Amino acid sequence: LTDHYRKTQSETQHFQQLLETHAVAPAGNLDEAMKFLKQLADGQDKWQAARAAFVKKYIRPYGRDESAGERAVDEIEKMIHARHINH
Repeated sequence: LTDHYRKTQSETQHFQQLLETHAVAPAGNLDEAMKFLKQLADGQDKWQAARAAFVKKYIRPYGRDESAGERAVDEIEKMIHARHINH
């Protein structure tokens, strides 16, 4: 988190959501970031479950085994089909 990126990072709703759900770990400087990375390398991840929940809710709601690309194609095809029916 730096002043340089405040407008495009910490002040955005999306980034605030990432922080609130613990999907990302905030670091105010390089030393804090390195400390967090060392903890991860040492197997200490206090937010692992929170990040997994975030991924399940926002990134992979249909599970990791389902192709996101195939799911997107299916949804696009449904929209096209619905549009043709309504016109």
